[in-house]
Amino acid sequence: MSIYKNPDTFGTADNISGDNTIVTIVGAKAIIRTDDGELHYIEGWDPAYGDIGEVVPDGSFKSVRLLTAAEQIEIREALGSTLYLSGAHALNLPCSLETCGDWHRSALQWERLNLLDSRDSIWGNYGIETGKAVPERTQLFNVANHIRALLDMLEQGNFTAVQGMREDFICNEIYTDEIFDKVSLLRHTDYWPDIDSFMSKEYSDDWLSFKTRAAL
Repeated sequence: MSIYKNPDTFGTADNISGDNTIVTIVGAKAIIRTDDGELHYIEGWDPAYGDIGEVVPDGSFKSVRLLTAAEQIEIREALGSTLYLSGAHALNLPCSLETCGDWHRSALQWERLNLLDSRDSIWGNYGIETGKAVPERTQLFNVANHIRALLDMLEQGNFTAVQGMREDFICNEIYTDEIFDKVSLLRHTDYWPDIDSFMSKEYSDDWLSFKTRAAL
C-alpha cells in the first residue's frame, strides 16, 4: 500500500485517545482504527501492543498521522470492506436507481463527510456505487444509492430524516419489495418495533401484507 512508501509525508504526531483496534501490521508499521472509525498510521510498532483485531488501550502510542479519506478507502477496500458516503449527503446525490432522492444539496455541509464502513452493516456492500463525484471534492467516492442511504438512516434510528421515503425519496413502486426484503433483515434487532412502526406509517397495508407473507 502506498502509505508505507512515503515516510517523509507523515505529519506531526497526535495523541490517540480511547480504545483502538489494530487493523493491520506490516513489520514495524501498523494501522489502527479509533473509536470514531478513523484510521491512523503508526510507525515504530511494538509487537507487545497486540495483534490484528485486538484492542489497544488509550495512551499506548501516538499517531504518526490521520490517513486521508482516499487512503482510508484504499486500505478498507484492500481489507475487504468499503468506506462509503451515506445518509442525507448520499440521498442528495444522483444514483443509478430510478428514484427521486432529496433536493437540499446546497443546505448540506460538504467540507467534512461522515463515511461509513460496509463491514459494520448487515447489508454489506449492497447498494454502494463506486467512482461518484461529490460537491466541493476533487476525488471520487463510494456512495450509497438512495435505497441504501435510507436503509442506513433507518438502522441508525434517524426516522425524522427518512420520513416520507416512499413518496418523496423513492417515488417508484418497483423497488417496494426490494426495500421490504432489506428492512426485514433488521427484525432481530432491539429497535425492530420502532422500525416496524415507521414502515407501517410509510407503507400501511403493503407493509402489513409483506409481514404476513414473510411471517414477521
